[in-house]
Amino acid sequence: MQNHLTVYSPYTGQLQQHHFFQNQTNDCGPCVIATINNALQTRPFHFYTLSQALNRYTSKRLPPDRLANSATFPWGMVRILRQLGFSASWRLWAKPKDLQRVSTPGLILVTITGQWSPLWAHYMLLVALDPHRGPGFINPALPQPEIDWRPQAQFFKEWNAFGRQLVEIRVNSRAYTDKSNSSVTGQ
Repeated sequence: MQNHLTVYSPYTGQLQQHHFFQNQTNDCGPCVIATINNALQTRPFHFYTLSQALNRYTSKRLPPDRLANSATFPWGMVRILRQLGFSASWRLWAKPKDLQRVSTPGLILVTITGQWSPLWAHYMLLVALDPHRGPGFINPALPQPEIDWRPQAQFFKEWNAFGRQLVEIRVNSRAYTDKSNSSVTGQ
């Protein structure tokens, strides 16, 4: 975030258009997955459908993809995104410079922020970087799809608290196919 220009993800508009608001749920993970899918796929689904499907399969997988009606783990998010046809990965201890790839064509970045006391964690879609306003997100905790600018110090404190986890989604031609996502959502 050294330069003086705001940089945006090439998918910002599409992600804003398909933004989901998690309301009073703990469904930020399913909201982010549904937002990505619906922005780039031809078979849309509602985040709640995915959330309920994940709740049904929680006890069948070790480690679980999700705690029922609660946290979706990053490996669960990656598994679902792969089932939807995306190339996805996650890692711990990403470097701040990795966020500068936000404007890379073919790449969508998702951060996990939070704190340990009181305990909370949250997925957000990184869509912009601005040297003055900080990183900008499509935030499922907010009802509107406008970019949620976070002060850099606050963001880095909350990102560090959860090990600077980063989910990377590579948009490829396979993700644009008209494939069924019924195995993911149960529809």
